[in-house]
Amino acid sequence: MKNINSNHLLFLKLETVPEVSKYELLDIDKRIFWEHKTKYQSKDQLPDELYYQNAGLMAEFGKIICISTGAFSNINNEKHLVINTFKGSENKILTDFKVMIDKFYNKPYHLFCTHNGKKFAFPFIARRFIINKIAVPNRLALFGKKPWEVPHIDTMELWKFGDFKHNTSLALLANILRVPKTKRDFLEVNSVNELFYEYGDISQITKACEQDLITIVNVYQRFKNEQILNHDQISYGNTSV
Repeated sequence: MKNINSNHLLFLKLETVPEVSKYELLDIDKRIFWEHKTKYQSKDQLPDELYYQNAGLMAEFGKIICISTGAFSNINNEKHLVINTFKGSENKILTDFKVMIDKFYNKPYHLFCTHNGKKFAFPFIARRFIINKIAVPNRLALFGKKPWEVPHIDTMELWKFGDFKHNTSLALLANILRVPKTKRDFLEVNSVNELFYEYGDISQITKACEQDLITIVNVYQRFKNEQILNHDQISYGNTSV
């Protein structure tokens, strides 16, 4: 951690939902694939109609509805965080995100940082690039690498300290490290699905995504044994629509 230049990091957080609003809307082939893939995953033996609410966690059955990114800049010798959020169609989100990465974060020393990135965020984004017929950015071309071989930073992995069986949620990690709570801590996956499909309220989802991003940044700050950011150190750039 001491050798990492924070100005070379791109923090990110994404929100995902099932590809369609209800299980019944899947075509027959996709239903069969879903049943095979989730046959042993529903510990409570939920029917497909209910367990499908978790489809946003699988790149084959979900999609990205926004990506929030954050980068540090120094203003008057003080660390500031600039947040940008990409939204719109998934293809537009990924296209705009790729343009930014290829232009500003394309060197070997550039690293991404998020929570549970190695098992979820990084592979999910890369898979959705391929599904959307968009070339995977070089910094996410991690084909064949095992989670511990991925160069990017994962705050959940940092907390494991080599314990491969220990998983900790972002909300819990923030709590024990005394990082201020955000409203996002109390949203469940189903709430995001409901906001997106029933109310079309992407604004609340992006706000929650940005709050999660700030939490990730402040957890990283605690790992560096540095002060967490206050509101005056956070600004918002352009948000794509």
